[in-house]
Amino acid sequence: MVPGNAGTVLITGLKPGNSANDAFFNGNFPVQVTSSNSFTYRVTATASDSAQGGCTSTTPKVCAAVFYGPPNQTIQITQTLQGVAINPITETAAMADANATGATFAPQIDLLNALDQSVSSISFSATCTAFTSSCSSAQEFLATTSVAWQPYTNALVSYNPKLNQVSISDPVSRQRYAFTCELKPAPAPQSCITNPTTPADQQNFLSQITLNGTGTSTISVQNGTTNSLTLWGGLAVDPATNQAFVLMSGSGTIDIVDLGGPGTTTPLKPTHISGVVVPSPTPGVGVIGGIPNALVPQATLTCVPPAGSPAGTCNLSGVKIFGAGFVSGLQVRLDGVDITTQGGSVTGIGPNGREVDVTIPPFFLSSPHHYALDVLSGGASSNVVDFIVIESVDLSKVCTDSSGNPVNTMPTSVALADQIANGPFSPFGLISVSGCNSIVKLDLNPASPTFGQLLGSPVSVGTTPQGIAISEKLGLAVVANHGTNTASILDLTQNPAVEKVPDVTTGTNPTGVGIDDAIGVAVVANTGANTVSVINLGSLFPPAGTTPPTSLTATSVGTIQQPLAVAIDPDRGQNNQGIAVVSAVQLTATGPSGALQVVEIGYATPIPSTQSSSGFVSSPPTGVVFDPTVVTATANPGAFYANSSGTNSITQFNPDPGGGSSSVNVGVNPTSLAINPQTGAILTSNTASNTVSIVDTISNPFRTRQTFGLPGSPTFGVAIDQFTNLAVIVDQANLRVLLLPMPN
Repeated sequence: MVPGNAGTVLITGLKPGNSANDAFFNGNFPVQVTSSNSFTYRVTATASDSAQGGCTSTTPKVCAAVFYGPPNQTIQITQTLQGVAINPITETAAMADANATGATFAPQIDLLNALDQSVSSISFSATCTAFTSSCSSAQEFLATTSVAWQPYTNALVSYNPKLNQVSISDPVSRQRYAFTCELKPAPAPQSCITNPTTPADQQNFLSQITLNGTGTSTISVQNGTTNSLTLWGGLAVDPATNQAFVLMSGSGTIDIVDLGGPGTTTPLKPTHISGVVVPSPTPGVGVIGGIPNALVPQATLTCVPPAGSPAGTCNLSGVKIFGAGFVSGLQVRLDGVDITTQGGSVTGIGPNGREVDVTIPPFFLSSPHHYALDVLSGGASSNVVDFIVIESVDLSKVCTDSSGNPVNTMPTSVALADQIANGPFSPFGLISVSGCNSIVKLDLNPASPTFGQLLGSPVSVGTTPQGIAISEKLGLAVVANHGTNTASILDLTQNPAVEKVPDVTTGTNPTGVGIDDAIGVAVVANTGANTVSVINLGSLFPPAGTTPPTSLTATSVGTIQQPLAVAIDPDRGQNNQGIAVVSAVQLTATGPSGALQVVEIGYATPIPSTQSSSGFVSSPPTGVVFDPTVVTATANPGAFYANSSGTNSITQFNPDPGGGSSSVNVGVNPTSLAINPQTGAILTSNTASNTVSIVDTISNPFRTRQTFGLPGSPTFGVAIDQFTNLAVIVDQANLRVLLLPMPN
């Protein structure tokens, strides 16, 4: 919370003197932030009372709590926006504008996608659907006031009380596909009433909604005394039965509309999962598992029972699966394996088969894995949802003082490799730790008994190491030492790694680094010097009979404003010897923006490219990657991707003349990104929203597929192993790295 700023909080558990006043003190309130840990809010007081927090003496304890989070996105809405609904699976919000009439006027429904923060809308024209061959585009009578989702089919249901009309729309094509309506009474032709102006039509609005005359029923709503309760219109969808429940405005009745068609009451799928909730662990710094109120996907941390520990030490109990069709004798499966065959259990089935509670055994929690969770119930299998097991590797004890006491490790960046200098396949990661000016090695070989463990002792490098790059071909690692204006060259064929040559002098404050294995050069971005340096690593491996150099000298190119990150295409370039795309700052009259500068690296001295185009993004990018597999419409395949933190987006950049660029939104303030060219997946670390996003580069246009939370503090560097498809995320604030299995 930022002092001086207004915000909104959810307050629970306050106990007023008079329990009838609970609603005055608990709920959602606008607040004024007075410090980093305090705020003030005003209740709508109709009685003199006071409330206090704390915890109850009962078991389990119930404590007062305040929930607050920064907004993921803020959009402008009209004062007449009335209905809001969120699809928990697609994370799309629908908002109904009660004053919009559609057609060429304002759309009745606005859509906000939390995955990529895109905004779109749906407009209705009177009596028209997507199947209407000709449409007059006439305005539809006011007003759409309520919306609800059928998440199983991603169908959007909306209600117009003026027309007594329920519409069913597709949020992907943004069209209405069907609507239920009030029919003109016999003997009039069976058509929808679109403007109830005649007394007969107005009277007919007191009747139930019909779907082509069938498939509905009416329930009376009573107030317990006079049976004359007047209610405003409302709408809800039961995804299990595939029915919409419509509260008719002013009539005191609820109509039930079968969304599957006339007279259809059969559910879409006998067994269906709508969400999974993992129990939240004991609160602590950077915990993972059980994200409150989040549905799909859910994550938990690995757990391996220590030797001699009691049975059930690593059982994950209290996992709740919500949906429909859950009956006695069901199976809950992870990757097709019944959890009860591995020591798990089904601990309870909720009323009406809408919930099943399970305990997941340690068998499934021993290592990082992206599971497919489904339920087999009554012979019918459900849909499949994600269940993710993440491993946390502690780095808090890597750096110590002279007395052996741990000090702040400050992990920063990570680089991965699978095979060094034609050696055996053995994936590992190198992590820069600025707290003790070192590099640590992490075993990432799934077949190794030390998987997920640090190997050996930290290897000393220069001051404040930042970016790392690995050459599998040469068996070298290059580390940018931000504090000493040098780059360390490490020989990875030795165990432990040793310096191949003395540190190479670069420009001021080197930050990012990349390696072109094809020609054997390292490219270093010198943020403080506004230069890019190239180091000839290949010269360390001269022809047989020739003595290798005992030191290296970098060559540099200038006029690149505050370069930060580097990515390399080994095939483009004026001599087809490779280019480096460097993220930089572009200074304009209105302020700094982002730039992607292209540098020719196939010459003895690097030069700015005159053949390739530069790219521009809205805010200075802090990360850039290259995907060689992207098909382009220009002379060369492959595209670069850079983050724009200020606009919460990822930009695709083709440096060929006429290549252009396009963008997709991700989480809030993306600062790091990594790519797996084998799967076309980009992972972004979104520091302001504590999330990671997965972007699909294979789809055309590329798009955000998934965004989910990693509770705790902002993450830092990221990398993906292209063969194991395991992402390594540096969590600097919690002094750890997270091993996240990527979706296939």
